[in-house]
Amino acid sequence: MKRKSSKRRCTRPNHTTNNDINASNTEIQANVLQNEPAIVRKESYEQAENRTQTSATNIAFSNTTSSTQTPTNTNESNQTLQTYQNAMLININEINTDLNFIWKIHATVTSVYPKRNYTNSHSVGEISCWDLKDNSGSITLAAFNLNSHIMSDLLQMNQTYEFSNLSVRLASDSFKTLAHSYQLVCTNTTVATQITSTPYDETPTFNFVHLIQIPDLPLNSIIDVQANVVRDFGISTGVRNVSVWTRRYLHITQDGIQTGLTLWNDQARLIDHNMTGLQIKLKNVKISSFD
Repeated sequence: MKRKSSKRRCTRPNHTTNNDINASNTEIQANVLQNEPAIVRKESYEQAENRTQTSATNIAFSNTTSSTQTPTNTNESNQTLQTYQNAMLININEINTDLNFIWKIHATVTSVYPKRNYTNSHSVGEISCWDLKDNSGSITLAAFNLNSHIMSDLLQMNQTYEFSNLSVRLASDSFKTLAHSYQLVCTNTTVATQITSTPYDETPTFNFVHLIQIPDLPLNSIIDVQANVVRDFGISTGVRNVSVWTRRYLHITQDGIQTGLTLWNDQARLIDHNMTGLQIKLKNVKISSFD
């Protein structure tokens, strides 16, 4: 694949296939669902260390559950509780910065990112991130400093919560983990309450993009793809900023279009044997993962 300006090119293979590739092919066919791309997880580490937005890093947070907040006035507390209860329930795909009413969401935690320390020109601190999902889509939730500790103790993988009084901001094109244009941030009055309902259909849905379209998409696009693995080059590991990373490089093909694909961390380790010959489906993969 060759880079031209910001484009990436997928090349159509010659009729003669490389002998090494032929030798490594098998007859195994399997569908593999990649729920969350670990390459994005790696980038969110870098985001935490290079973040320059002061609005997120300099907030002082209090506890996120209403039961632990100490009101200064009983009437004010009752009014606040009533406001939360009267908040309008919206879907994740409706979240944007133009919402001018009190809202809440019901969402399930589908991914928990490791807690990270960061340093930038304004401050140092800690960040935790989670991916939330409902029937309409997925979005990332971030919590900083004290709220990072509070939310880390509260939010559990595969559990469903009602969230209210969250802040909304644009997700960075360079570091976003999901296709959603926005990101949620905990505030000093955020309330997260565990609920029993499961608000989304767990059957995965895909919006596949053909490999031939990849060169025409922006570098930071996030897409779903399906392809056959021509060759699995194996798993390598390393250390970056005290964190251990895992990488797996694949050569994939779809309708004669071939390209390389890098899987990171959980995604790289999902299959414990050679992936050559497998048919795979991948969700939320960044264009930058292809080469």
